[in-house]
Amino acid sequence: MQKSKRITLIVTLLMLVLSVSMFAVACKDPEDSTPANSKATLTFTYTLPDGRTESDVSGKLPNAITVDVGADVTVPDTTFSVRGCKLIGWTDGETTYVVDDTFALTTSRTLTAVFNVGYVGADGYAYLEDGSINFTFGDYEVTVPYVQGTAEYDFTVTDAATRGHLWWNETNKTFKVKEWATAVNEYVLYLPSDGSINVSLVLTLKDQTTATVSLEIGGAAWATGTYAPVEGTADEFEFTVSGSTYLPIGNEFRFKTGYMVERDDAVYGAYMLYDDTFAGTYTSGNDKLVLDAYGFATYKGQSGTYTERTDLKDVEEFEDVLLLIFTNEDRTDSVTMKIDGTAFTAVGNEIGAYNVWDPVSADKGWQKFVLDGKGGLIIQSKASRFGRFSTVATGSYNALGNNEFSLGDYTLEDGEELPEEYVKGMRFKLTVYNYGGYDEAGYIIYNAALYGSYVTADGSATLVLDGYGNAEYTVSGQSVISGTCSIVNDLVLVLGADDDMAVFQIDGTAFQKVGIEIGRYFLYNALDGLDEDTALYFNGRGEAILMRYNEATEQYDQVKTGQYVALANGTDEWTVTFADQTMRVKMLEVYMGYDQSGNDIYIPVYLVYNAAWDGTYTNGSSTLVLDGYGFKATYTGTESITGPFTVTDSIVTIIDSDNNRAVFRLANNNTFAVADASAGLHYTYDLETQTVSDAAQLYLDGLTTAKFMQNGTVTEGTYALLPDSEDEYEFTAQGVTFRFKLGYLQSYGITVYIRYNENWSGEYTFDDDEDQKIVLDGYGNVTYTDRYGETDTYTCTVAGSQGTVVTFKYDSYTTFTFLLDKSNHTYERAYDPAGYYYFYDGETVSGYKRVFLDGKGNAEISEYNNETKVYEVTASGTYAAEGSSDSVFTFTPSSGSVQAFTFKADEKEGYNVYRLADGIAGEYTCVVGENTYTFTADGFGSATYRFYDDDYGYMRTLDGEYTVEGNTVTFTMTSYGYVVFEAVLTIDTTTHTFTVVSQG
Repeated sequence: MQKSKRITLIVTLLMLVLSVSMFAVACKDPEDSTPANSKATLTFTYTLPDGRTESDVSGKLPNAITVDVGADVTVPDTTFSVRGCKLIGWTDGETTYVVDDTFALTTSRTLTAVFNVGYVGADGYAYLEDGSINFTFGDYEVTVPYVQGTAEYDFTVTDAATRGHLWWNETNKTFKVKEWATAVNEYVLYLPSDGSINVSLVLTLKDQTTATVSLEIGGAAWATGTYAPVEGTADEFEFTVSGSTYLPIGNEFRFKTGYMVERDDAVYGAYMLYDDTFAGTYTSGNDKLVLDAYGFATYKGQSGTYTERTDLKDVEEFEDVLLLIFTNEDRTDSVTMKIDGTAFTAVGNEIGAYNVWDPVSADKGWQKFVLDGKGGLIIQSKASRFGRFSTVATGSYNALGNNEFSLGDYTLEDGEELPEEYVKGMRFKLTVYNYGGYDEAGYIIYNAALYGSYVTADGSATLVLDGYGNAEYTVSGQSVISGTCSIVNDLVLVLGADDDMAVFQIDGTAFQKVGIEIGRYFLYNALDGLDEDTALYFNGRGEAILMRYNEATEQYDQVKTGQYVALANGTDEWTVTFADQTMRVKMLEVYMGYDQSGNDIYIPVYLVYNAAWDGTYTNGSSTLVLDGYGFKATYTGTESITGPFTVTDSIVTIIDSDNNRAVFRLANNNTFAVADASAGLHYTYDLETQTVSDAAQLYLDGLTTAKFMQNGTVTEGTYALLPDSEDEYEFTAQGVTFRFKLGYLQSYGITVYIRYNENWSGEYTFDDDEDQKIVLDGYGNVTYTDRYGETDTYTCTVAGSQGTVVTFKYDSYTTFTFLLDKSNHTYERAYDPAGYYYFYDGETVSGYKRVFLDGKGNAEISEYNNETKVYEVTASGTYAAEGSSDSVFTFTPSSGSVQAFTFKADEKEGYNVYRLADGIAGEYTCVVGENTYTFTADGFGSATYRFYDDDYGYMRTLDGEYTVEGNTVTFTMTSYGYVVFEAVLTIDTTTHTFTVVSQG
């Protein structure tokens, strides 16, 4: 049985080694000077434009040029460049020279690079030159006439017969360019009601009076019709279908063109449908709001008059009120307005629904705030991952500025509760986060432990935490790392972009940066796995603590303290020095599977260096390189392999990532040879329990020598293949002899030996029919010949102290269980439960207790002994079915101290299990209002619950499982491993009634 894991959460702080390449330029004094030897020198230098750093520099400056005073010099070409900048030329402060310019050098001087700084775009840079905007579009260089103050431009690439659209932001020095996806006369549908575009209903204006509507761009016309201007307008039209075709947008509609929309990597011309939901004039005091029915609004107020696009904000909780987001062209400012009747009210832009968000774990919770824009608040929650949000409280909130708010008073709904941090005055900040590829609105709860501004003792660096999980670390005014932050013990961990990481220790208003290697690491062997009882702690300042787990206190005790330093080779290796020991270690993370939420789990570990495991060995042109840690060995030969390895005596065993295995024998002169496949250390595989154990191990040298190691005792002997066998061996030593086979468990990445079990061996025929038979090889395999003469081999289990029940999976749908008669070597098919059934308490399957059913009415109860590593029979007797049931039985003992009991044979988690009767079988009723609820239990953990569901508005019937504690029953229904419904009931077994404590 595998020991349970104590590790529930470990924050990993691993060492990151940053290799920084600096570009250095030695600059002469820019003051002109004339050497005394009548020579003059021309040198080159540069000053970086704003927004550029040394990491943007590439290439090489031109070499200095020295000539006689008055001789001509020519400005050379150069590979020097700065990312996102055009090198225009070189200036001495008065004259700018370009490549190939020639002039007389009458005195030494320095020329400084002159740049045209580009506007940054997703696909490169654009430049403003000679009254034009120049940029790259695909394979073409495009020039667009520049108009100061204009932010958008259409352009055509004649050679490519394509159009594009350019967005130009002079404030942020950025640009964006996309290709037009439609022809000049084609328009996709823009819906002002929700701000969406529909590229399936394409309107094509064929001429001055005829138009078509197609199902897709470039597709065949779905409908043809005529259009004409709306009287009294200059840019609105009425379209009427010719014929009987029905369009989803109506056979007559009013539209307007000229609007542009973008999707993915293209832009489209759009037509907009007239929507009188967006039409009308509304007032608020002396202010006026006019909606044009096409998604645009004109606002006239104290600040002036302006027209902008509007969006309808979809907030389920405010669906009875028209809610407009009124945004300026750059979308840097917006006003939210609620329209009711002929009036409008400006409300806070915060109006909407927000899910609680954790920026550090990048996970959302099950709490939601709904803000009404006027200080009113609804708090919603859901009980499970797949549940629906329901209101748990109503109250108020206060605006603090900068998108930050505080929670006011609130009133809980009956029977509801909130997390303890949800108190009056709790601060939160609204944000937008990306979850599952979609942007969602959320709020982050303020954390005082993650707020503050801190300075180092010398004042050279600052650390600023905003209280909402964000941090910035600066040195000499320059930002070094910024990102999300969290508290780990008394430390602040900051995770920046590109997996950058930094760790800080705060003391009052001061802080210091510590090594990111800080943390606890568990001892690890690449093939044997994790030793969670031994740990090494680094404090980030050169101090190390060796710790061991104390079973009694369930804590780690400090064994000894010392110091650590990084090895000079710049890897994740360290030298740790204690008073009695010096060791070299390697730090890394290992994958340990995933948690219940499906998140990957990585554990920080350390490996101890072993000099005997380090070196390079040769065999002709082949090489074998060992890293000293067992973490990586590389064999390069006829068939190369790389992976973790072990060294036992002179035998090296490598297991690669695909669980391929290779074995080598080392020699003293740094040579090696490929060893026999049997060589290496092999763990015990127990056929009966189907478990791997290191309690007994077998070492084979690949020749004839073997060692059997058990409970600290080493028995040396020999081994050899049995006569006429290719895979069965015999170990021989004084007092110990056994037959065995070797196996390789890919899931573990280790080799095992399997001892021959005579109880699992023999040949049996079906009812004296020689043509049907099974042959057990003693190693967990059965060869089965069916009545058609078809023969195949399967892995099997043999159950019972006499080995009388054989079970194996015949195909994807069928499992055979055969009952053996060892007196005459025959077998028969078992149709009733037979074999081992493990104890199940309703929550956990236990391998420590099991019942054996022989399929003929005889039973044994056995328990696993941790010391002897075997099952011991504690009781025997008979079992019989209860009534007509084929799964419920009563055990009647004939020996042992176990009392008679009733149980159900079942299957859980892939195991055959038995579960004891809980004594509450039957139907229970409960009257709630006009409805009668029922709870029907089978007495073994399965039940049917019928109740009235307020959310759905009718009686529902659910099948699920239940657990019992006293007179309290918890009924649950699960889906894909998650609880989707739970009801807690108090039952009365005398009256067979119950009351509902909670459900949902």
